[in-house]
Amino acid sequence: SRKQNIEIGFRIKDLSGEKLITELISYQISPAHIKRITRRTGNKIEDSFITESKDKVKFRIKPLLLTKSETKRSILANLRRESRKLIIENAQKTEFINLIQSLIPYQLQKDIKNSLKKIYPLAIYEIRVLEKI
Repeated sequence: SRKQNIEIGFRIKDLSGEKLITELISYQISPAHIKRITRRTGNKIEDSFITESKDKVKFRIKPLLLTKSETKRSILANLRRESRKLIIENAQKTEFINLIQSLIPYQLQKDIKNSLKKIYPLAIYEIRVLEKI
């Protein structure tokens, strides 16, 4: 299945009797998968920035965009800027746990990819890393 490329990190918060209480702290796509999807055609756009969720959780997020064909740097810059804006807007109205839960079924990525295709057609839009700070 396609979900085998995702690694999700947990931190143990508490131990009560036989139960471990954990918190989700990261979401990451395996580097091998990144290599496989980065095709020869098009441009690769990477970004990395820190933002905050609705419940004031700070996190670093690293989106990866692959265009369908080679394009101008101004368009690439525009894609990166718009991608960042959409992620920040989304994060500010979503709690951290729900944000990660929207990454796993690929919902957030699909929504952003659809918004960005007005600027330039993307082959792939992935969130490479999302980690709590």
